[in-house]
Amino acid sequence: MTINAWPPFESATNRASDPWAWIGHPNAGAILADLGFVLLTALWSIRVGTWLVAACRVGTPDRPALDRVERIALGIPLALGLLALTTLVLGLIGGLNRGQLTVGIGLLTLGAAALGRRANRCSKVGDAEVFPAEFRRRPPRLAVGPLALAGLGTLLNALAPPTDGDALCYHLQVPKQFLIDGRVGYNPDQFETIYPMLTEMLYAVGLEFGGPVACRLIHWWLGVAGVVATFALGRRCGGPAVGWWAAAIAGLTPAATAGMVAPLNDVALASFSVAAVLAWVIVMTSDGAKTCPSSRDAVLAGVMLGLALGVKYPALILAGLLTVATLIRTPRHVGTYLLAALLVGGVWFGRAFLATGNPVYPFLHEIFGAGLAEASEARWRPLEPSPLNLMGALIPLSLDPLRFESRPHQLGPLWLMTLPLLVLVRPRPHRWVVGLVALGWLFIALSMSQRQSPRFLLPALGPLAVGAGWVVAALAARCDPRARLAVGLIAGVLLLQAAWAMARARSGWAYLAGEESALAYLEKREPTVVVGRWMAAHLPKEAVVVGQDHRGFYLPRRYVMELAHRRRTRWGRDPNQPPGSPGQIVATLRARGFTHLLTAQPVPLDAVEFDPTLTSWLAPLLEASPPRWQAVLTDGDGVTRRYRVDDLADLADRATETQAAAFRFNQVE
Repeated sequence: MTINAWPPFESATNRASDPWAWIGHPNAGAILADLGFVLLTALWSIRVGTWLVAACRVGTPDRPALDRVERIALGIPLALGLLALTTLVLGLIGGLNRGQLTVGIGLLTLGAAALGRRANRCSKVGDAEVFPAEFRRRPPRLAVGPLALAGLGTLLNALAPPTDGDALCYHLQVPKQFLIDGRVGYNPDQFETIYPMLTEMLYAVGLEFGGPVACRLIHWWLGVAGVVATFALGRRCGGPAVGWWAAAIAGLTPAATAGMVAPLNDVALASFSVAAVLAWVIVMTSDGAKTCPSSRDAVLAGVMLGLALGVKYPALILAGLLTVATLIRTPRHVGTYLLAALLVGGVWFGRAFLATGNPVYPFLHEIFGAGLAEASEARWRPLEPSPLNLMGALIPLSLDPLRFESRPHQLGPLWLMTLPLLVLVRPRPHRWVVGLVALGWLFIALSMSQRQSPRFLLPALGPLAVGAGWVVAALAARCDPRARLAVGLIAGVLLLQAAWAMARARSGWAYLAGEESALAYLEKREPTVVVGRWMAAHLPKEAVVVGQDHRGFYLPRRYVMELAHRRRTRWGRDPNQPPGSPGQIVATLRARGFTHLLTAQPVPLDAVEFDPTLTSWLAPLLEASPPRWQAVLTDGDGVTRRYRVDDLADLADRATETQAAAFRFNQVE
C-alpha cells in the first residue's frame, strides 16, 4: 500500500467495477467483490479452523468431546486468531506486504490441513450432561426468524463504505499506517499502536486484499462467529432450545448488532471471549465430567483465552475469572492453562512493556509510571463505582442507556426480563448455567469499576445469554397461557430489535442501490474525504500534517492528531498559558517535523467534544494569514466543522513579518 494512493480505499473491490457494468448498477462490481471476500473468509476460517480444532483431539479417542458445531464455533476464531498472529509476526520482521501475507496464509492453510488429517471423529452431541427432554425440540421459529432478519440487515449495512469515527481514528488508521510502513511499530503520537491489536491485524489483511468495506465484513463475520459460539455454549449446557434462544438474545442485543457493522473491535472481543468460555466449559466437561481433563485439553482452552487477550484489555478481567474457576475445578491444570494463554496473548503486553514500560499502556499509570491520566478520568464512570452500584449495574445499563454512551450501543431490556426468572422457572437451571450467569455478572461488575461503556461489556453477553435462554426455553415448554404470553412478549422484543438492526441499513442504501458511488457517498457523510481529496491534489507527497480532527484514515498524507502529540510531549499542558508566542509555537511544530496544519473547529464550538487549545494559541496568526484551503463541511451526524489547511512555512513567514512590523512601529514610537 502506498500513502499517496487516492482514494486510500483503492482496492480490488474498486477495480472490479468495470466487468459488471452490464448489470446497470454502478456499484455492483464492488459489492459483489466484497461479498466474495467475506464468503471466502468465512469458508477459509471454517475449513482451516475445524482442521486445527480437530487436531487438538479434545477428549478421548473413544469419546471425543466436540461435535461439528462446536468445532466450527471454536475453529472460526482460532483460524482468524492465528491469521492475525501470522500477520503480526510478518509485521515485526518488516514483511507486511501482499506477497508475504499470501505466503503466510498459504503456509497456515497447509499446516492446518496436515494436522487435520490426524483428527479424531466428532461426537454426536456436545452436552455436559443429559438436559431436559423438552429442551431437545427443533429450532424455535420465534428465535431463528428475528436472528436471520438481523443477520441480513447487518450484512447490508456492513457493505457500505465506513464512516465510523473510532474506526477512522484508530482501528483502520493504525493498520493502514502499518501497511504503508511495511512493518508493525510503535508511534508515540498514536498510543493505540501499542494496544492489543489482534482484530486490527485482521483489518491489515482486509485492507491489503479488499479495502475498508472488507474490514467491516470481517467484523460482521466475527459477530456471526460469536452467535454460533453462544449457540454451542447454550446447547452444551442446556440443549438445542436453550442454545437457539441464547444465540438470539445475545446476537440481537442492540450494542452487538450496532457493533457488527463497524470495523471496531468490541464485537470481536465478545466473539473471542465467548469462544474462550466455550472452550473452557468443553474442557471442564470432557468425557461427561467424570475424569479430569488432560493437559492437551487445557492447552486448547488456554490458546482460546490468549486470543481473547489479544483483542482488548477487558479480556484481562475474563482471564482472571476463568483462572479462579480453573483453580476451583481442576487446580492441577491451571499452570498449563495460563502458560498457553500467556504464550499466545502475552506478546501484546510484552510489546507494550518493552516500548513504554507499561504492559497495559496507557492505563494504570499510577502503578507503572508511564501512561495517560486522561485514560482513567472520572468522566468515563458516570455511575458511582460503589460495590452496591457495581453489583446492580445491569439495571441502569438497561433502563438508562443514554447515561453511559448512546442509544444504539445499549444492552436492551431482555436481560432484565429474563434473568431474574432463573430463580423461579422449572426445571431448575443446570449448575453450569448458574455458573455462566455468575461469570457474566461478575465480568460486568468488575468492568464497570473501570470504563463504563456497554461496548466494553459485550464479553458478558454469551454467558448471560445461556441463563436467559434457559428461562425462555423453560417457559416455551410449558402449556400455561401466562408462560406463552411471556414467550410472546420476549419474541416481540427480539423482533423489534431485529427490525432496528434492519433499519440501520438505510444509512447505506444510496450506495447499495447504486444511487451514489463510494466516493459520492463518503463525501456527503465524512468530511475528511473532502479534505483528503484536496490534500492529494495540492500537498507534496512528503508532507506531514498535524491536525485537530481525530479521523485520519481518509487523509493520504502522514497525519498526527495534535491533541495526542501535546499529551505525549506534555507541551503546553495549561491551555491558558501558551508555551510561547504564535510564531514560537509554529517554529516548534516545524522543528518537530510537521509541514502543514489542519484545523477543524465545530460550529458551534460545543456541538461536539473538541479541544480548541491550539487554535486559541494561534488565533492572532491564523486571523492574519490567508489559508491554503478552507471549507465548512457537515458529517453524517449533522455536526458542522470549519476545516482549514495552512502551510506552517507560510505561518512562520507571517509571524516574522508581524514581528518586524511591530518592531518598526516601536521604533517610530
